[in-house]
Amino acid sequence: MKRGLIITGDLSGEISVLEVVRNLKRTGFHLCGTGSELMRNEGVEIIEEIKNITLTGLDIFGKMKRLRNLMKEILLRIKMGKADFLLLVDYPGFNIALGKKAKSFGIPIFYYIPPKVWAWMERRAKTVSWFSTFIFTIFPFEGPYFEKYGGNVIYAGNPVLWRVKNFLKKEHHTESDRILFMPGSRTDEVKRHLPPMLEAVSLLKSKILGIKCHFLLAKTVEKNLFPEDVEVVEGNPLEEISKSKIVVAKSGTGVLEAFLLKKPTVVIYRTSFLTYSIAKPVVKVKYLSIPNIIFGKEIVPEFIQRRCNGREIAREVLKIIENPLDDWKNYSDELFKILDTPIPPEEVVSKKIMDWV
Repeated sequence: MKRGLIITGDLSGEISVLEVVRNLKRTGFHLCGTGSELMRNEGVEIIEEIKNITLTGLDIFGKMKRLRNLMKEILLRIKMGKADFLLLVDYPGFNIALGKKAKSFGIPIFYYIPPKVWAWMERRAKTVSWFSTFIFTIFPFEGPYFEKYGGNVIYAGNPVLWRVKNFLKKEHHTESDRILFMPGSRTDEVKRHLPPMLEAVSLLKSKILGIKCHFLLAKTVEKNLFPEDVEVVEGNPLEEISKSKIVVAKSGTGVLEAFLLKKPTVVIYRTSFLTYSIAKPVVKVKYLSIPNIIFGKEIVPEFIQRRCNGREIAREVLKIIENPLDDWKNYSDELFKILDTPIPPEEVVSKKIMDWV
């Protein structure tokens, strides 16, 4: 029986690799790695819960001991011959360090959803290209950044796009008075984004009678972070987005999902002053959200740091309600075409792994 290690560090990465896991399990692979109940339900042996290792900003220092122990555990398994391949999924802060160490053991190393070197720290492309047998990108423009360092790159397709494509095959409906707030999938993200979101909700409810404001709870976040009087939903993110008239989302996967589902979206992001001060000079892109980055202009409004406050968020939501514009939907169609592929990414990734192992 072939054995593999799959390492990811957040919910988005785990969801993106689930179909790859299912394909490999169907062909008899034994898989272990990091994850949550999602991976466990697919028969993966979990060696560490992602909620314990998810990283944002500088919080790596508070989890250093746990991460060191996890690194030792993974490398020991490889050294003892308990893995025929290593699949790294996103999570660059940890996975790049792991890939460098695992290279010496000679097993195939696959990187699915590589670091966004086009946004910052391009030098990581050289390291990833050196230790990776294959790099599976999720945006068509990423390849050259790794290929110039000799990386074997395959554009696998975009997992978010394919989840949306499959979702759109089913019937769905929108509630005309529902606003969905998506504060993030990490505890510290939720703690930072909840205050401005709650302030925005209070302002919106004072302006619009009967408006529904729901908060999406990620599987990696405890419900007790939310006030008791807040309406929290725990369903499929795509289902919850599709039911909503407008989405207010922390910059990330949720923004792309909402944009592809043609939902008016307000993007927010707030991090610590120290993290922002360190990152701002080295970040090469003007925007945070993928639609804005790809088209080079603000298609969806972004409220970052100081602008990430309840007053500005509420004002933008009210503007969308009072004066809805559909021009941006053409960009959603265009992005669909840019990201689309003939076969889903899980087929590309799992087939290449099976060919090599």
